[in-house]
Amino acid sequence: MEVKFLAVDPHWREFDEEVYPRSTHFPGAGLSYVIGSAKEAGATCIGVEHFFTEKKQRAQSLKEFHSQQNAFIERVINKAVINNCQLVLLTTTTGPYFLVLKIIERFSELKGIKLVIGGSGITVPNLYKNSRNLFFKKPLENLITVQGEGETPIKGIVTYVKDGKSDMSGIPGITYAMNGELYCTPSKKADFCNLSPGDYRDFDLSNFFPILFASHSRGCSGNCTFCDEKDVFPGMRYRSINAFIAELTHFVEEYGTRFLKLTDSTFTSNENEVIEVCNAIITANLDIRWLAYGRIIEVLNFQDSTLELMRRANCIGMHFGFETFEKCVLENVNKGYSEMEQAKTIVHKVRKQDMNVIGSFQIGFGSTNESSIAQSVDYAASLELDVYNYHAAVPPIKQMENPEKYNVSPIFRLWHNDPSIPGHLYEEYSNWHLGQFGTPITMGRHTPMKQFFAMGKVTPLPSAYKLEVADEVIAREIQRAMGAGREKNEATLFLPKHK
Repeated sequence: MEVKFLAVDPHWREFDEEVYPRSTHFPGAGLSYVIGSAKEAGATCIGVEHFFTEKKQRAQSLKEFHSQQNAFIERVINKAVINNCQLVLLTTTTGPYFLVLKIIERFSELKGIKLVIGGSGITVPNLYKNSRNLFFKKPLENLITVQGEGETPIKGIVTYVKDGKSDMSGIPGITYAMNGELYCTPSKKADFCNLSPGDYRDFDLSNFFPILFASHSRGCSGNCTFCDEKDVFPGMRYRSINAFIAELTHFVEEYGTRFLKLTDSTFTSNENEVIEVCNAIITANLDIRWLAYGRIIEVLNFQDSTLELMRRANCIGMHFGFETFEKCVLENVNKGYSEMEQAKTIVHKVRKQDMNVIGSFQIGFGSTNESSIAQSVDYAASLELDVYNYHAAVPPIKQMENPEKYNVSPIFRLWHNDPSIPGHLYEEYSNWHLGQFGTPITMGRHTPMKQFFAMGKVTPLPSAYKLEVADEVIAREIQRAMGAGREKNEATLFLPKHK
């Protein structure tokens, strides 16, 4: 039997027909690997649907935006039905949770189409409870959720449909319903070493900034207490150099890409691997520019010659999770570094090789206070990084499941950060969203709110952690941190020098 599928990314993005690039958004890496795996199993992709709106059609109210969401859902359903798809594959973070629920509700009315949902919002094993919630009160037999890495389960699901099987118990890492009962199968690691390149052939890449994602490793060498990484990708695994270079070459030849970001959580976890990768890129003579994530404590121990090699391999910048400069917080969350001087040293060390430095920061860890937040922001500003990404601290799933133990605000368990809501509607959205649970808040008094929400850089309040610090203090400090021309994002690093 021929198996046809439609791929879906429910995250809202906006593009502008009148400029180039039409947006600074990047295409989804996870969805590209899932599409490639489904095709390897013999399925045919009939397209990829993204929730895009044009700038000139920007919704002016939450009601209008919800109408755009509904139109997107109907477009997905119509395309799947008209093309006789047996599968609809959707990847999501925890963000557009309500939109995903609406999609599930509409698909529950259809016959003959299975909706398969995965992505970082579903794949954390501890999210099994959330996965059960997706099935509503009555298990939905046309819904499958994927826990763990998606490549192996997708192949099993395609084979299940193609062969007309009735038993899914042999497919690893899925939750499904049968005869009114819910079942969950154990996850299985993907063959990451020989993973095929991400498949973007069905994407409309003209809607995105011209950068693609590649990965040489999965997992993280750190043990930060605020992160879900080890639940999603347990252990460190490295792709074979040949498979990795084949992916980069494929991206250059198939899509003409010249800009790449490595999705490795810690590209710098093994200095010898970094050296081998960079030498391979140089030997392949690939005309690319790329960015990579690094851990401060690891890069501090790198030889200068390794960073010089990265630059010769056309690495234009490194992205570090500084998080905060509150020493007690850094030690409590097991970040791996705790001295301000270490941050200063790493910036100098990377800049010495003519590479940009991108920093991610979180404001609102449980042990902070107003004074320490302000001091941390001041020190971050003094580093004069090329790009700053500031967020209100968001606890990992394991902490949200034990809020009393980890000092997590109970409201956060009801609060889903939705990056699929336009920044200029966050204030209205926040009141509507929390109002669903009988706990509306008044955000009008937060004078900086509209500005930094519009930047799309920060998790909406209220704070994830129980703080003595008022929400408006966090709002003010984030706005101050994002000031002085820090509104650039990673896309801007490519444009001035590498048009």
